[in-house]
Amino acid sequence: MPTSNRSPVLKPLARTLRRNMTDAEQRLWYHLRNKRLNGIKFRRQQSIGSYIVDFVSMEHKLVVELDGGQHMEQQTAHDAKRTQFLNTEGYLACCAFGIMQRCHRQKLFCKELLRPVTLPLPRPPQTTRAEHRP
Repeated sequence: MPTSNRSPVLKPLARTLRRNMTDAEQRLWYHLRNKRLNGIKFRRQQSIGSYIVDFVSMEHKLVVELDGGQHMEQQTAHDAKRTQFLNTEGYLACCAFGIMQRCHRQKLFCKELLRPVTLPLPRPPQTTRAEHRP
């Protein structure tokens, strides 16, 4: 049975953060919830290890963080450490604040956010009928 990388200690804090989302988090959650973005399921304020990430798709191992405006400079070292941890756990961490600053239109923002998920997957080699004959 696989072990969970979720911290039971952080569960109450994550619940509180879900109840008190920032305006930017609420706007982004509107587009991520209920598989609205390309059918991808996201969770919000989810604990992974000793961190709580803003949004995560467990299936695609994509973490979306809204770092930026509300964070102080001393937070940069913490963010880098969190990103390093997430990368070692196999997650791709994406900072949505930078994307939001560059994209003025919502459609373009969502397309940019999904870029890591929509990379083409390698296709299995095609076999011909002749290869199946004994």
